[in-house]
Amino acid sequence: MTATSRQTTAPTGALLACVDRSRYASAVCDYAAWFSGRTQSPIVLVNVEEPGKPGPEKTSEASPVIRARERLEHEGAEAITALEPAGRFARTLIDLSASAELILMGKRGREADDRSALGSNVEPVVRGTTRPICLVSQVFLPISRALIILDADPLHKRAVNFVSAHPALRGLEMDLVLMDDGRPEAAGKLTWAREKLRPHSAGVFAMSAATPAAAVRAYRRNGGFDLLIISREVALADKSASLKQIDPQSIWAQRAPVLIC
Repeated sequence: MTATSRQTTAPTGALLACVDRSRYASAVCDYAAWFSGRTQSPIVLVNVEEPGKPGPEKTSEASPVIRARERLEHEGAEAITALEPAGRFARTLIDLSASAELILMGKRGREADDRSALGSNVEPVVRGTTRPICLVSQVFLPISRALIILDADPLHKRAVNFVSAHPALRGLEMDLVLMDDGRPEAAGKLTWAREKLRPHSAGVFAMSAATPAAAVRAYRRNGGFDLLIISREVALADKSASLKQIDPQSIWAQRAPVLIC
């Protein structure tokens, strides 16, 4: 049974699945069901009613949470609740996510069809919360292989620690690419990552790449992946970088979902 409310808190350890009337909502549900099936985490559907935009009662279309609930129940998901708070999307989601296990949202919203740009809410959410975020593409593809991108900074260990501890990622095939920038610490970090991911039987190797996008392009010459994992400190290494306009070769343009931890 799915309950719907306008409360502004989410259960600890929940998967926050952000749904709207965009073409990404179905994939958000599918990926939420995939993660929930592997972690047994409850799913909280979130549809923020923003000022000046039509809510469920102002349109003939079914509410996004009703459609999402039906899709998730059809897929066998359980422990589903829904929140429909009013407010600005980014600020509201940041407040909701304080104790969430994972936020799932589309790379674009219902008003963003430009594939050269992410949705306007992506950057403020990524920068405004410390919780893991999975940016999904329009179509769900089963996840069997993950690619982790790491830099050579010895202090940047979040992605490896996240992967080694998260139950949803156990049993996946995975590779880790370390962007070797020539600093002496790179070899030591590679050794550390290899040992840390030994239980996952991950392939861990270095590539001469200046950016995450270059590392992904080099990796794709020999293989593919279904999930890209990168930490905030690596993804946002350039403090002035914008997540709005994106290059077709950037990590944000990948068809696979991007998990930012």
